[in-house]
Amino acid sequence: MTHVLVHHTYGNGQLRLRIVEIDRFRPRPAGASIVPAYVVIDLDVSDPAGFQQYIDGVTPLIEQSGARNLLIDDNAVVLEGDWEPATLVIHEFASKAALQEFWDSPEYQPLKELRRKYSSVKVVAGQSPDVP
Repeated sequence: MTHVLVHHTYGNGQLRLRIVEIDRFRPRPAGASIVPAYVVIDLDVSDPAGFQQYIDGVTPLIEQSGARNLLIDDNAVVLEGDWEPATLVIHEFASKAALQEFWDSPEYQPLKELRRKYSSVKVVAGQSPDVP
């Protein structure tokens, strides 16, 4: 993986440095219109032992779909507002079509029922802006 050091100087002269994976910002080929899509989940598990059945089933499906787990955090920090997710989960899919294919797949349907049985969730999906 190629990395690059990015710096930004603020008006007060403070310098901020960070290392960024350059592949994440590589331009798409000309004419490509596929942009990433994200699923954001507020997950509250009521039965951890039962929920493990869901995890065991969904993990290989996520891997097969090519999606990535970007975040799984049970200590998310609320910066503003009254949203306090028990566990915050973010998955990245190659496109909205890939996300929808995963969500509607016959293999995932029984797992959704397991998830609903052992947890409560709020799920939203969105697509990254089409930035060249």
